[in-house]
Amino acid sequence: MIAEAAIQEELAEGKLQSRPIPSWLPERRIYAVRHRNKLISPALRLFWRNLLNNFASQQPEESHDTIQD
Repeated sequence: MIAEAAIQEELAEGKLQSRPIPSWLPERRIYAVRHRNKLISPALRLFWRNLLNNFASQQPEESHDTIQD
């Protein structure tokens, strides 16, 4: 089992074929981390807030989701 994105070239060249797994709903967690002692640029602050606004409903119960000034 491998992520389809990892074999795009092989799929396009016909070297591999992919098939879905019946009745399987994949779940993947993606974590955003940053060094607590590094300066937060305006771009990073905007990006972080965008993540929080768009994925807040998918956060685990115990999350550290704030950016402090």
